[in-house]
Amino acid sequence: MKTTIPGVILSGSLSISPGAIPNNTGYEVWVNLGGSSFLIRKDGTGYCLDTTAHEMNPFPITLPGCGAIGMSARTFVPAPWVWSCAVREAGLQTPQVSGNTAIFVANGTLWYTSFTATLTVTASLDESYQVAQVIAEPESNSLACNSATVVDVTILDGFGNLFAGCSNAPIMGTATIQAKGLYAYLEGNGQAGQTIEFTLSGGQGSFLAVLDTSRGIISGGSDAAIVTVTVNGVQGSTDLLLSCQYPPPSITITNPMSDTTIYLSATNQPTIMLGEEHAPKEGQFIPSISWEPSPTINTAEYFDQIQDSLVIPVRVIAESDGGVAADSVSITLKKNACEEAPQCAVPGAPIAPSFRVVPRENGFNGTYLADCISNPHAQGGFLPVQEGTTLSTEPYNISTCFDAQNGKWRFRIFEPIQVNAILDICENRIPVHSRVYDINEIEPYDRCSVARRDLENRRAYNATYEKYVFIQVLLMHEQMHLLDFQNLMLEMVPVLIQRMNAIQSKPCDAFHSVEIAQREGERLIKQALDYFFFLAGANWNENSRPEEEIHNLPAVQLLITDLMTQLCPH
Repeated sequence: MKTTIPGVILSGSLSISPGAIPNNTGYEVWVNLGGSSFLIRKDGTGYCLDTTAHEMNPFPITLPGCGAIGMSARTFVPAPWVWSCAVREAGLQTPQVSGNTAIFVANGTLWYTSFTATLTVTASLDESYQVAQVIAEPESNSLACNSATVVDVTILDGFGNLFAGCSNAPIMGTATIQAKGLYAYLEGNGQAGQTIEFTLSGGQGSFLAVLDTSRGIISGGSDAAIVTVTVNGVQGSTDLLLSCQYPPPSITITNPMSDTTIYLSATNQPTIMLGEEHAPKEGQFIPSISWEPSPTINTAEYFDQIQDSLVIPVRVIAESDGGVAADSVSITLKKNACEEAPQCAVPGAPIAPSFRVVPRENGFNGTYLADCISNPHAQGGFLPVQEGTTLSTEPYNISTCFDAQNGKWRFRIFEPIQVNAILDICENRIPVHSRVYDINEIEPYDRCSVARRDLENRRAYNATYEKYVFIQVLLMHEQMHLLDFQNLMLEMVPVLIQRMNAIQSKPCDAFHSVEIAQREGERLIKQALDYFFFLAGANWNENSRPEEEIHNLPAVQLLITDLMTQLCPH
């Protein structure tokens, strides 16, 4: 018998019949295991006692390679001559095999007694002598378009030695390649495909791994293939990087071209149609286009979600076998400022603001009555204060609201605008003893004489005096100029109203926030008021007709008449 695989462990037991042999007889039983012979049992009596060979039980024994298993027996009987033995070979039966057990039987004679030797051998397997490791090593770990590489395969036993099998006989192995497409396959032993068989000799073999892009396109331009090799039920594997450069895609969002803010209102909730441009536009590698969240955005679906603002990130992706490209923008949704602005309590365009001239004494912010300094005859004066080319005013507040009934922004000034003016007496030109603040201060002897004459002279322009200057008359005179100036501004209000009405016509979407509306309203109204104050200052001239001035101030004339009556009743 022969073993067909290495690493077989043999256990054996021998039985002899008869148990006691006749005198002057003997026997030897030999076993052959893998090419080595062992005397497993001997016995003899009398002249047939062998004294040179020694018994040896080889069991259990492991056969590293493949080898034969056999048994032989011979008997010794008395020879025709004196004091000698004759050798007779025992006959062997065909071994009986059942499972992993074999029985060897040898039959012979001991003089006139039958002789039987029975050897029972049981086989098991030491897996360390079998294929324990399969190593697959490609000459190149990567394959480019239409190329191939040799994959070397080495098989080792459990001791790390090359597994050659029995007598270096060829061993068949199976190789399989797995990739995303049929462009990767194997070649060997005249075969080509995803699975082939190949031959190993002396524990080594090889085959080809091929990348042929004519069989298919590598999605994305790259792939990782797994090569699996199986020999005697043991597997080994290796990876191959497959790549082929295809035209890469490109993509750009064209509508909108950059991050965009869109202002919505209850009546303005558009649907935004997004646009893109991509390349290539034709051929085998046209990319597929996908949008996140969608190529159309219905802003009505987001309107109720807007608090301060709502940012919608938009991304477009172009994907082909040449790779992936992407572009993105952010669309910010905000509610129009008119949705959040204070609502006007009174609809309609507001009227122009009112004005109040505020008299200042002794100059204002570095401005003084020039006449009190340069005119030796000046006794008082009225002068609107100017800052640059416009009148000086106290700060005024502009309120902003939205007139929902008319769909317009409104800008209002509720408090009168205070216009600064100097109304002053030139006390530096009037001696202290000549100033009359109360007619009861005048001496009785002067009342109907010099005092009456000085008071009467006040009816003329640039009046002169002998002794007394009546401060009350001077103040009334300048206050009349103040009233004249205030009336002049009232006469010019239609010019201001015309400009104010243009400002009050801004629709809801004119401003993107209440703050912007407030700033713009302040700017526009200041422009209108500056123009108005410029015209008022340019049209005012206290001394345009000095010879008529006194006669055009009836209140001053009445005051003089009243004071004269009190001064000199008779």
